[in-house]
Amino acid sequence: MQYWNHKTLSDLRELSASEEEFRKLLSEFFSDAFLLLQEIHKQHSANSIRIGLHTLKGLARTFGAIALFEKVAECEKELLANRSLGQKEFVELLQILKETQSNVQI
Repeated sequence: MQYWNHKTLSDLRELSASEEEFRKLLSEFFSDAFLLLQEIHKQHSANSIRIGLHTLKGLARTFGAIALFEKVAECEKELLANRSLGQKEFVELLQILKETQSNVQI
């Protein structure tokens, strides 16, 4: 499984003022993504879940987190088809996020 678009990570590194700034940016990405996933899990309305998933998908795309982006896109489709997400989908999202974090090569 490809977790990262390495060109996107490289571009983000170049745009960062320093290596420290780049690492801080990645740290904030993961903090925000975990918090957002927790907030999505707490939501009860399909619209609130959809907004949260869409935000997480955009964040993943911006940082080049390919596997996370693809899983969130799947969950968005599932939500549209069934008007809800099950616990299984949230567990899978969390797992992909953790795997993405452990597979970042900086």
